[in-house]
Amino acid sequence: MKIENKSKFVHFFIVIILRYKIDKLLTLYKGLQIYKLRYRGFFHSERLLPIVLRYLSNPKTNNTMVKYVSKALLMLAIGHLFLFIGCNETSTINVPYISSFTPLKGRVDTVVTIVGRNFSRTASGNMVNINGYRCPIISVSDTEIVIKAVPGISSGIVSVTVHDLSAVAINSFELNEQVIESFEPDTAMVGEQINFTGRFFSDKVDSVHVRFNNVEVPIANYTVVDEVATFSAVVPANAYTGKVTVRIAAIEVETEKDLVIKE
Repeated sequence: MKIENKSKFVHFFIVIILRYKIDKLLTLYKGLQIYKLRYRGFFHSERLLPIVLRYLSNPKTNNTMVKYVSKALLMLAIGHLFLFIGCNETSTINVPYISSFTPLKGRVDTVVTIVGRNFSRTASGNMVNINGYRCPIISVSDTEIVIKAVPGISSGIVSVTVHDLSAVAINSFELNEQVIESFEPDTAMVGEQINFTGRFFSDKVDSVHVRFNNVEVPIANYTVVDEVATFSAVVPANAYTGKVTVRIAAIEVETEKDLVIKE
């Protein structure tokens, strides 16, 4: 493309700077990528740049019109500079950061404390996930969030999202796997009660489900003391010899040995 004179040559590079330099600075500047300020209006590079380049390269374009273009480009540059400065304060305030969380390992319903900065001071302004599963918030400040690792979570990353800005902890949360330690009696008839003992189950009986073969049954006498859960269930009709399954959300564990059903 041939540029007719020095004035048009200068304006050509003004457009290039506006497209690549200011846009890049705004995008990379800390926090501004949050707003994705990519000039989706009139001053969008894919729309404006080709038009201006064609105009400046046109031999019929006179110097008077070039001056008008120069003023317009200058006003656009100043406007976007003010936009860049005006967004600076908001962007630096709203970027969340996680410095640590405790404990690093726990069972379902463990209370987890997340420490960092730039959290929202209202619970509704924060979204906390463990491996992509949202956890309820117990308390919150701008430097600390306390959550509960409810049934449904699994081992994985801890993240906090504040106004569409996300922070991820360096360490991952490790979920203690549920274990059925024992059950008795190991031989029973339909209608008899089976007593179970296990570890790392939920605090709430509503989250725990017991299945004999493919039949789910209600749980009774559910208690949790020092991470040890005890509960009972009645052998349902049509049950047959096999393993008993305990499910918490999507996580299932089976007894190591079969429950023998007597005729």
